[in-house]
Amino acid sequence: MSSASNTVYEEWKLELPSIPPRSTLYSLEPIGIGMPEVECLTSYITRLAEAHCVYPGILMYNLVGPFLQHSSVSQGSRESMAVGQARHTESFNGTAQKRAGAAVYALECLTLQGSLRFLTLLTWEGAFPAHKLLRQTRAWCPACLEEWRRTGQVIYEPLLWTLQVVTRCVRHQCELCVTCPHPECKRSAPWLAWKSRPGHCPICRGWLGMAVHAEDGGDEAEMAWQQWVTEQLGKLFALAPTVEAPPPRTRIHEVLRHALQHMGPERPGRHKEFARSLGVVRATYSTWLSRQIIPPLETLLSICARWNISLYECLFEDVSALVLHAELGVSGPLKNKHQKNGNGSWGTPQIREALEAMVANDEFPPPSLGAVARRLGCYRASLLQHHKEVCNALTKRYQAYLQTKKQTDLQHYCEEVRQAARHIASQGVRPNANQLGKVLKKPGILRSSEIREAWKEVLREFDSHL
Repeated sequence: MSSASNTVYEEWKLELPSIPPRSTLYSLEPIGIGMPEVECLTSYITRLAEAHCVYPGILMYNLVGPFLQHSSVSQGSRESMAVGQARHTESFNGTAQKRAGAAVYALECLTLQGSLRFLTLLTWEGAFPAHKLLRQTRAWCPACLEEWRRTGQVIYEPLLWTLQVVTRCVRHQCELCVTCPHPECKRSAPWLAWKSRPGHCPICRGWLGMAVHAEDGGDEAEMAWQQWVTEQLGKLFALAPTVEAPPPRTRIHEVLRHALQHMGPERPGRHKEFARSLGVVRATYSTWLSRQIIPPLETLLSICARWNISLYECLFEDVSALVLHAELGVSGPLKNKHQKNGNGSWGTPQIREALEAMVANDEFPPPSLGAVARRLGCYRASLLQHHKEVCNALTKRYQAYLQTKKQTDLQHYCEEVRQAARHIASQGVRPNANQLGKVLKKPGILRSSEIREAWKEVLREFDSHL
């Protein structure tokens, strides 16, 4: 009788397998880390909310905000994450730790994506001041959006579009749009609204992309400037993940001191000449040199172009090794192929056409000149400088609206006070200010002499029946 063969069974390991950590939110991959056209943080938040089938406002207020509220690490708060009023949401892409830094910390914890800070300007906090840095309202290239949708690519907004100094898409050679193209809307939008959606207007929900043709006969100097600016900033954004020591605030001061030494020994008028060679007044240059403030990004780029050095060299190369090719100390601003046109980009026919269209349309209430400037991503003074007549027409229409609104509101408040006073009088009580203040929606309106006269009218009626 043959002996039964032994059966070999597989070995079971009873230890628990190693499970990688799980994220609270989808670990959505950011677009373009380490590339010039890296995504901005507000775009990432919008895509993340869409991936969870919720509005960005709900995601930020109900999840990101409470996370920060219970965190002892970040300086942010639930209120700082709220986007319901859509005020200053551009700061999510900026250099401020209390908003950009807090949002990055919360989202990195919730998604387990460890490189979200490179979707903001946090790396360049010491080199880029907040003044004149970010656009307050959204800007986009319609040709890029349309191309991405047509080719099936992910729709997003590059960090470059958030900067005031970037006004054109150099790839399609067209101006960035700042207002919705749909006739029924024609409004600007914040970078992050409650109902933001990639590539769509958060107000009318319309698609923002369209095919555009390169502008013929445009300002070649302006296009060359934008090409150079985009290259300099794109290179910086691409290198951000590899930067171990970001440039400190004192870096610009050191570079200016080095440039000043190239002008030779101290002499009368030396600092004034140097300021003029930079294209600024002496007082502005003095604040830079005394380390009180640092130059705005556009000014810093203009200085680099005058010296014929790259922005990277200005921020990272050994100061003593910098070779400034431009002749310093000359009278007046230097002419450079990269130097921005003195008229800026706000004196163009396209801006005038946009202003004239706002004058002609029937938008109600009509926007103020300040609101129009914010829509176009510029300053009120810039529009007045280049398009005074059209700006005066916008201002006149807005002032007429305010005057009409003031009279309408006054009549409404007078009637509200009459009804409230008569209601109190119907109970046999003489209506005084304290009693009216308890029932009025805005007790402060009683400070107006016209509205107080309506109250006194009811008091005379009450006294006459006694």
